[in-house]
Amino acid sequence: MIRDPIATSVEYRGEAYDTNYLNWLIGNGYVITTGFGNQKADSAAKARLESYFPGREVYVIDMIESWAAGGGVHCHTNDMPAIAVND
Repeated sequence: MIRDPIATSVEYRGEAYDTNYLNWLIGNGYVITTGFGNQKADSAAKARLESYFPGREVYVIDMIESWAAGGGVHCHTNDMPAIAVND
């Protein structure tokens, strides 16, 4: 079990959001997490994730606008059904 700290919060469009870096996508050789545009917090989270997942590249991608709307990494990487096209 990993208990990742929520070290800070950020303000976006007048609302405060905790910097929760536990919304991950783990792939072959990489980990992607939500970034919050706070360089200090994002860098510290990247270092923690590198220690949790040694040997994987860690990418912290600024997604504060999506996070504010209720979405994170999993929302952006969710499977999408194919659209049937009639010939």
